[in-house]
Amino acid sequence: MPHGTPDWGLVGPKETTFGLDDLGELAVRLGSPVQWDRRGDVVWWTIFDEGTSPVTITDAGAAGPTRLFTGESRQGAYSLKLTIQSLTADETEIEKFLPASKYSGLGLEFHFTTHGAEGIWEADLFVRRWDEWWRGRVRWDSVAGTLSYSDGTAIYPVFETGVKAFETDLRWHVMKLVIDVNARRYSRLILDSDEYDMGAYPLPGALLGGEPYWIPDIHYFGNGDDDVVDYVDSIIVTQNEP
Repeated sequence: MPHGTPDWGLVGPKETTFGLDDLGELAVRLGSPVQWDRRGDVVWWTIFDEGTSPVTITDAGAAGPTRLFTGESRQGAYSLKLTIQSLTADETEIEKFLPASKYSGLGLEFHFTTHGAEGIWEADLFVRRWDEWWRGRVRWDSVAGTLSYSDGTAIYPVFETGVKAFETDLRWHVMKLVIDVNARRYSRLILDSDEYDMGAYPLPGALLGGEPYWIPDIHYFGNGDDDVVDYVDSIIVTQNEP
């Protein structure tokens, strides 16, 4: 369909109002969760005010049950409460199935808490077309203080060390992964106030496709030593990332 000009755009004479070229701040002031990194065009977001139905939740091992929670949130009245046991095999996975996106810069942002005993957080973007698929995955091990990425093998190469965060009850953090599917490369990772350039790393993929779809995915793993309870809120999926 053709692209038009919004009523609040800069085209056309206006005598009673002024047009705007950036409505990001207005959107935030009206309640949008897209506050931290406003690059890219929003495809989907949730603050779980509609419950858990928009996402698919899988608890593996002794993880879970993951449930809707009203006691804590980053925004709105609800968040997801994640309960992870000590084993590294224990995992909670939060997925959103979307139609296959036009290849572009794709982003996944989510907000989460930390406690004194932490696990491993992972942002995962999987895109499949009829004849190929591409996938970007980045892990933050908050105990080891490392950031690593998937190169298509079982070994996640570490690209940053000494990555620690203030770990206390209900301290909210944000992670955003951006991949460039056109260039077949990672693009960047944001973790709180730090941004990491990942443009040097190829995006794992293969010329083997299937039914086209796009899955933004969040993983949370146990750390092998401690039982932890944490929360996830404000998941944001974007395309056309610069």
